[in-house]
Amino acid sequence: MMMRIILLFCFLNNAHFLHAQLCTGIPGPIVYSETFGTGAVDLGPQLPADATTYNFGAIAPGNYVVVNNSAVNGSFWHNSLDHTPNDVNGFMLVFDASVEPGVFFRRRLTGLCSGSKYTFSCWAMNVQIPGDCNGQEVRPDILFELRDVNTGAVLGQTSSGPIPLLPTALWQQYALTFYVPMDQTEAEVVLSNNAKGACGNDLAIDDFELYLCSPLTTQELTICAGESFPVGTKLYTEPGVYTDLFPIGQGCNDSTVVTTLKWFNQPLQQNFTRCLGDTVQVLNNFYTKTGFYRDTIELPGCDSMIFTQLTIKVPDTTRQTIYLCAGEGVQVGANFYDQSGNYVDRLVDEIGCDSTIFTTVITDVPLTLSVTPDFTELALGDSIQLNSLVSRTTHVALIWQPAIGLSCADCPDPVAKPSETTTYILIAEDTLGTCTAMDTVRIKVLPCKAVFIPNVFSPDDDGFNDYFTVFGGACVTEVQAFHVFDRWGSRVFSRTDFFPNVENLGWDGRVGGRIALPGVYVYWADLVLFGGRVERFSGAVTLLR
Repeated sequence: MMMRIILLFCFLNNAHFLHAQLCTGIPGPIVYSETFGTGAVDLGPQLPADATTYNFGAIAPGNYVVVNNSAVNGSFWHNSLDHTPNDVNGFMLVFDASVEPGVFFRRRLTGLCSGSKYTFSCWAMNVQIPGDCNGQEVRPDILFELRDVNTGAVLGQTSSGPIPLLPTALWQQYALTFYVPMDQTEAEVVLSNNAKGACGNDLAIDDFELYLCSPLTTQELTICAGESFPVGTKLYTEPGVYTDLFPIGQGCNDSTVVTTLKWFNQPLQQNFTRCLGDTVQVLNNFYTKTGFYRDTIELPGCDSMIFTQLTIKVPDTTRQTIYLCAGEGVQVGANFYDQSGNYVDRLVDEIGCDSTIFTTVITDVPLTLSVTPDFTELALGDSIQLNSLVSRTTHVALIWQPAIGLSCADCPDPVAKPSETTTYILIAEDTLGTCTAMDTVRIKVLPCKAVFIPNVFSPDDDGFNDYFTVFGGACVTEVQAFHVFDRWGSRVFSRTDFFPNVENLGWDGRVGGRIALPGVYVYWADLVLFGGRVERFSGAVTLLR
């Protein structure tokens, strides 16, 4: 079988790049990446003419195609997508390599920084499945070079070496680091086939990248407490790992300096919380006030420091007033109080400091209330004033439940206008204690009876009984629809969404502007009752002339 070489180029996300294996400094921005795009088609676009000496076309020695799966040789090659994470239908550049080793891909890089350090990297995979060549597989070997565009001199190179033949697809990363000469701003990427064409020499390459690599210098030092160490314009006084960047003379990238500082003699840090009057001794010093203290232990080479944070607790004094309902009590420390009076208790906290609690206990009379009336009946749409009597007028909160249909939910005497039979509960709470009381009132709502629709009218323009309309009491809030029909079922009048009790909104005894004949007419009316319920009324009316 002829050797086939597959190149997969797709943009590589920085987050997935293994910089630690590639660059001994700090990776800089990507300045070059090669991608052939994506597309759910069999063949992608061909390369520029100067990118390869191969011909674009079907798989054959010296030709190449652009596809989006490595299994272009059926079951003999791994069925793998490209290496780039989250790449959908990423195209692959497939070369059917010539028998003899040689250059099969090149790309000129421009806009490089003279005198700067770069890292070039890519990912490669042996696409051959074991067993196809009867154990005689030739493992692919690719030489990656960066060359001077003027002289052809090699600026850096690396070889993949024999890429392992595995039962499953495995991507591996290869990289080289190089310096751009001081008088150069361009370089050429060259890929060469190191192996002769033979069965098994099948390769996939993905994710070409070039980025700046900052030189790295590391240093580790020890300092005494109170000393400092300068790095550039910065001054470090505490242990830690610090990273600083310094511009390189004529280069585009920076030099990275990582400084690790350690204590020569580790300082001792301690914190104490003590009661007023206590003393803390540190070496030969005695401390009795809140503060931060520094003491020195003289040792050979470097003194050691003791840093002490001392907090002195002032005795706590708490004053509280507690209101009790009759029969209740309150626990303060080990004491229980159920009578009015002033009490003093001294308590000890978790570190042994005293605190004083002054407690005033007020024992109140029971909280009582009553609501009138206890029970009443209302016609739908009517209202009634509720009245409450509470045993105390101060430090009492009132709440009516439910609040629907009440003029207020937290006042003593609301106006009730329920739309259905309701039991209201009034709850009184002592805002300074735990006393509560409650009472109820039940309001039975009677059906709407205050509806009057005349059975006769005389539209003779005498100013009396000239219109036929709907009249209603408080329980009727709106006439949703009002229709009048003659004895043959033809509609002679219709009106929707209007208020009752307005005569000129009703029927004036005319049909199409002409005077209707005397006689009996039928009607129906949909009335919106208080609370939103709709009820239909119907009947007959006599028109007189």
